[in-house]
Amino acid sequence: MLKIFRKKQKDINESEYFKEICDALKEIMPQELRNKELKGDTKIDTLGIDSIKYINLFISLEEIIGKELEDIVDSIDLASITTIDDIVNLVRELQKN
Repeated sequence: MLKIFRKKQKDINESEYFKEICDALKEIMPQELRNKELKGDTKIDTLGIDSIKYINLFISLEEIIGKELEDIVDSIDLASITTIDDIVNLVRELQKN
């Protein structure tokens, strides 16, 4: 599991969500793509991340959301998450609930 999210959930604002998620993505991206500039509208499927790494990303989000993945899995529609902004929005919404 990735250990990217270092701050407690209540101490993170949206720009920090974006940075932390980008850091987590770069950690699991293939080496040759890690220098790619990541933006909110960057498509996840352009990052060379396989399904196992994608699931590991969501497991690492547990720490920032403050909930276990098994408790929130029904709230996650992976098919609707296509960009980095989608992940940021998901984290923000799951943290509120």
